[in-house]
Amino acid sequence: MEFVLLGFDQSDSIRQFRFESVGADHRRSRVVVMADLTLARQYDIQLQSLPLLCRELLIGSEAGTVAAGLVILTASHMAASRMAARVKSEEKKPRRVRPVISSNVGKAWRAPLIFTPA
Repeated sequence: MEFVLLGFDQSDSIRQFRFESVGADHRRSRVVVMADLTLARQYDIQLQSLPLLCRELLIGSEAGTVAAGLVILTASHMAASRMAARVKSEEKKPRRVRPVISSNVGKAWRAPLIFTPA
């Protein structure tokens, strides 16, 4: 099942994301995901990442929940998203190995000047 974001509406601190679900048989149905913006701020979730979080919630939801047409993004979903982001940021990236530069680099053309008086 695929989900396409159609837009959102907002009343007070509740943002309602409107999605269209497209099934394997190409049937389309409307789904609304409600997200509380004050909860999103508490869990350090940026506003621009909320539609993707809602889409992930829809993909992970059961077919019966999506068929009902209304899904709520709860605090537990937001906490799980925050923990996943924290784990991802804490993963250490491998350090780039830099080549060792020898102290002899450039010595061939920097030969010492030998001055002999004439």
